[in-house]
Amino acid sequence: MDYILISGGAGFIGTHVCIELYKLTKKIIVIDNYTNSYRNIEKKIKQFTPEILFLQCDIRDINILTGVFCTYKIKSVIHLAALKSVSESIQKPLDYYNNNVTGTLNLLNVMKKFNCFNLIFSSSATVYGNRLSQPIKENINLELNTTNPYGTSKLIIEKILEDLSKESLWNIRILRYF
Repeated sequence: MDYILISGGAGFIGTHVCIELYKLTKKIIVIDNYTNSYRNIEKKIKQFTPEILFLQCDIRDINILTGVFCTYKIKSVIHLAALKSVSESIQKPLDYYNNNVTGTLNLLNVMKKFNCFNLIFSSSATVYGNRLSQPIKENINLELNTTNPYGTSKLIIEKILEDLSKESLWNIRILRYF
């Protein structure tokens, strides 16, 4: 049986994704390290989605991540896991690059190892930096003019995904929130 994996599924956006996706399939696995969420959210979400499986997992731990893919046949990933505070990222840039970029690289490598090539990535409008012209067009050339490490980490991941999408196996979608 094929599962959809939601990384960071216990966060604000993740919980909403779980509830909506559950209307389409019961085969959902949530992994989260609970840095940006609370363990008790699992009980609240389970009221609406009793069959979703929640696992405590940090995507930087490649062994645990590999174990999840070994145990369950993951066909698609919705990647929401990230540190997300702009101001904190300025104070702790290495933490943001380690968590967001390294964690994503681990996830992508494990996905490839298990022939899972379907990914929805949760990016951010911070990848646009400070643009003078409004409205910002989605297809604008994104140069590295982000204003904080959080935005830069998301842009780096987008560039990695852009390169991966050139391989015919990968089916990747990127969402930017405003």
